[in-house]
Amino acid sequence: MTFQPKFMLDLDNFKKERSGVKTEEDWYAFDKKWFDEDSWPLLSGTKLSDRSAAQIDRPIIDGETWDKTLFLYDISNEARYEYFYSILVVRNGILESLTGQTVDRSDKSWSKRCPFDEIETFDLNKELCPLCKRRLLYWQGE
Repeated sequence: MTFQPKFMLDLDNFKKERSGVKTEEDWYAFDKKWFDEDSWPLLSGTKLSDRSAAQIDRPIIDGETWDKTLFLYDISNEARYEYFYSILVVRNGILESLTGQTVDRSDKSWSKRCPFDEIETFDLNKELCPLCKRRLLYWQGE
């Protein structure tokens, strides 16, 4: 069985508290309470090798080519999605509001990812993952 971080064991309260995160201070308290990444297992060498090899194959979904992504913690797909949603939507939204500026996502460094299915597209008009129908999350690469 895949490891479930503590926030997944109390998902309703986690989501309720997340919806109340409005400030940088709120975020730090939320992060400290719910995300203990040091206790999360990393992918084993075999799993890492297998998943790295799978990244070479770019899946075609609904007639479009997607890239594969890889997350090094060995946690469930649902936990991975909730974790990244928290960081990329909630935390980054707070940081964006602090600057008072909207982030320009028009350059080529931006993509949209589904952490649940570990796929990515550079078509920023896509809103939902074609596999799980969850909201695609903005991601800025190197």
